[in-house]
Amino acid sequence: MATYYVDPLNGSDSNSGSSIALAFRSTAKSETVVAAGDTVKLLATQSESLTGTNTITLSTSGTNFNPIYWQGCDSSGNALPDGSYYTIDGSGMSPGSDIINTATKLNRRMRNLLFANAKRFGISCTSDPAYSIILELCSITNPATACFGSANNYTGYGYEAINSVFTGSGAGGTQRFSFNTIGVGNRSDVSCIACLITLFNTVFTQGASNGGGLACGNIFANNGTVLPGSIYSQGQVIQGNVFYGNAYCIGISDRPVTGGGRYVSIIGNTFVNNGKCIDGLDATVSTVINAYNHYFNNASIYSGGSVMAGSHEIGGDPLFNSPGTLDFRLRSGSPLIGSGPRGLNIAGLAQIGGGSSVPLIGEGMVF
Repeated sequence: MATYYVDPLNGSDSNSGSSIALAFRSTAKSETVVAAGDTVKLLATQSESLTGTNTITLSTSGTNFNPIYWQGCDSSGNALPDGSYYTIDGSGMSPGSDIINTATKLNRRMRNLLFANAKRFGISCTSDPAYSIILELCSITNPATACFGSANNYTGYGYEAINSVFTGSGAGGTQRFSFNTIGVGNRSDVSCIACLITLFNTVFTQGASNGGGLACGNIFANNGTVLPGSIYSQGQVIQGNVFYGNAYCIGISDRPVTGGGRYVSIIGNTFVNNGKCIDGLDATVSTVINAYNHYFNNASIYSGGSVMAGSHEIGGDPLFNSPGTLDFRLRSGSPLIGSGPRGLNIAGLAQIGGGSSVPLIGEGMVF
């Protein structure tokens, strides 16, 4: 298990990459040498800029027990603190180019990285890993089209985002966090835990997918469509989230799937200032758990299909600390305090941590 270094300011791709003094200049060069269990330390001396079709293509898979790490570090090789990033900037890339092409590589973990101005994030795995790419304390900003997307649409499969920030305010195009629009065999296994996702046209969009995933402890703010129907065709857990200022939050549909039962668990979320909250609950979905959710100042709570109210619903002004700045901490007297299962707070405690723009996990998760 080796450690390699990348320094876009002082490194050289003719180096061995084995030390800070012998660092590579590019992340792409490190991909020519890494193996399972290796760590690539990316030194945040300046942004690594990609141009033209200069995509970073993952070359090797890790294993379940020995993933390959990309770690954003300071100039001494120490891990960056939460909210600080090594930046890979795709502003100079050709339209339609992937900033990262994940191809079919498995078991890769990335920490403290900022992917800025990506045309697309990359192509997801088409095999069946538990999770192929894990982003922890990362950020994607201003994508031109999709965060996790590609032309062949085998996308949004095998990604997990933890304590990360995604904003889709890029110029032009359609900013999607994930998309998958064709193919009966495609999957939609994208899980988000304690992330901030804002200003996307669509956060998840699927056509005929048959996957599942988690959306727990996140802030979904000021997006268009957040979780449209077909993503729920084979099991979704949606707990402890803040849905604030979105046009459309959750859709449930009865798409054909292969294998497994269909279920949706919508528990302990807060919905404030949205258009539609929950739409199209089909009676033929195997199991739907809808409980302990809070609603305030939404245009529509339930619509479409055989929609029914959930149990233990909560109303009233949530008394967020500063929702305009996406600070959803609860002030004293909030109806969300202690109103969830087992006396937990309903979402709400998802908040921006320490001024670092990294959201902390919500309390309203009840697995």
